[in-house]
Amino acid sequence: TYKRIAEDFKRRTGCYGKNHLSFNVGSILEIGCGSGLLTTELAQQTNSDKIIGLDISGDMINLAQSNLSRKSKEEIEKIKEFWERLPEYCKPSRGDYEKLERNPPLFDRIRFVMGSVYSLQDAGFQNINYIVCRNALHRFQYPERALKQMHQALSPTGKIYIRDLRRNANWKTVMERIGE
Repeated sequence: TYKRIAEDFKRRTGCYGKNHLSFNVGSILEIGCGSGLLTTELAQQTNSDKIIGLDISGDMINLAQSNLSRKSKEEIEKIKEFWERLPEYCKPSRGDYEKLERNPPLFDRIRFVMGSVYSLQDAGFQNINYIVCRNALHRFQYPERALKQMHQALSPTGKIYIRDLRRNANWKTVMERIGE
């Protein structure tokens, strides 16, 4: 599911994926990241150097950190398995293995933060290239205020990706705030 959502995000926003190795897409902020699984998938599918998952719940931030740790260990094992299949003259050094363990994949690019969508600017979120809000907008008490905060945190060319269950959202307000 998260893989499909990340692919939809890239398609709808024009965000470059991993195949564009020389292009950094900038920062991605996921509002209401919950378990962090989509945040992690976005890191795996894009060249963003800074991906932040924001949630108001400390328990969800802890779960997201735990999921990130688990996913990173899985990535380490995949890399090691690949390295083991290489011919002897191509195998990485012992130092490469140690470096991989010290700097697990994804850890340097993903950060989970406890906070509120209503205080993005106060928390220092500005010039964000992409904001992702999946299945969270319907939970906000003041969705228009949340959208305004998201819009203000964007870079001038930034984009907001909203995917939500709320069927009675005031889309006229959404369009006025963030455009088509």
